[in-house]
Amino acid sequence: MKNFVSEVVVRLLQLHSLEERLEVFRRNHEKNASTQALIESLRGNLPLGILVAHDRFRAAGKKSVAEVRQGVCAGCHLGLAVGDVATLRRGDLHRCGNCGRYLYLVEEEPAEPEASVRGRKSKIEKIAPAVAHPG
Repeated sequence: MKNFVSEVVVRLLQLHSLEERLEVFRRNHEKNASTQALIESLRGNLPLGILVAHDRFRAAGKKSVAEVRQGVCAGCHLGLAVGDVATLRRGDLHRCGNCGRYLYLVEEEPAEPEASVRGRKSKIEKIAPAVAHPG
């Protein structure tokens, strides 16, 4: 199942890129049969329901696929539910509940912890100097 999902996402990304390239050729009044052939080949390898959703997004000038980084959809910039992220980790095809884009998970390397916290002043101490209390 994971291979199917990753193939669909890769094909959608390639399709979007090629369609944008074809638009540039059309604006420049150039013909590019090889790009058109690649587009038709990709469209033939996508399930009909996914292709219909992709075409709707393209008609609106948007991408049909968005990456998910740190639990946030890059298409609409809203956080996903933990269950949705777990579904993506499992390798299932999933759409954003807000914007409707097909999602793919981008695993990021965990940030390195700071070497030493000792000896550092807290944010409050940096902002407000120590105030002498009368007494």
